[in-house]
Amino acid sequence: MHYTVSDNKNTLLFSISELYLNNERIHLDLCFNVGGFYADICSLIESPELINDINLGTDLELKKPETSILTSIYRVNNYSPGRSRLTAFDCRHTNLAAGSIRSIIFDPPFLIGNNPMTERYGGFGSARELWKFQVDSLREIARILKPGGILITKIQDFTHGSQKYFPSIFQINRAMDFELYLLDSFILINKNRMRAKTSGSRSAVSAHCFFNVFQKGTRKKRVDRY
Repeated sequence: MHYTVSDNKNTLLFSISELYLNNERIHLDLCFNVGGFYADICSLIESPELINDINLGTDLELKKPETSILTSIYRVNNYSPGRSRLTAFDCRHTNLAAGSIRSIIFDPPFLIGNNPMTERYGGFGSARELWKFQVDSLREIARILKPGGILITKIQDFTHGSQKYFPSIFQINRAMDFELYLLDSFILINKNRMRAKTSGSRSAVSAHCFFNVFQKGTRKKRVDRY
């Protein structure tokens, strides 16, 4: 049985894989970073067939230990995209053919301002920059995703200044503009994540994030669901 709430991201991704990917390996991770989704020693899922991160240098090669399902990145001097499943393009402008990808996981930066999270994972100077990035990325995802293909996103709402922002709602609404329709939503609880000292003083602290599951081009079946 699968539940919508967990404190383990690997467990949630396993549920999504069983329910919506027929236990197939995710085809593309657009914002791989260091592969945190797949790094558990007892990971329930494999790392994707294709992995991308804009910060991957041209001297990187991916190798997979024979005795483990862990993904490791080693520095070498002869990296070639033609010989590797590593890529380093901007997720808003990929070099992938239209309708070529079966499934995508998308976990980009989603915070604004200067704080421990943006220093570690990147962020945006303003909410307007964040919204434009989301729209441009969703447009490209819809282009490369096969009809009926699955998109998994990780997104979190946050407070900046005295305002609460809701990227999770924005993403769901904008995804419809590109025929990406919500199938399911999961909640990852994390009470120990890094946050500013002033968090919680003016609005509730976001101690959870969402894993949303979309499908390309299924509007007729889901027109009244949200």
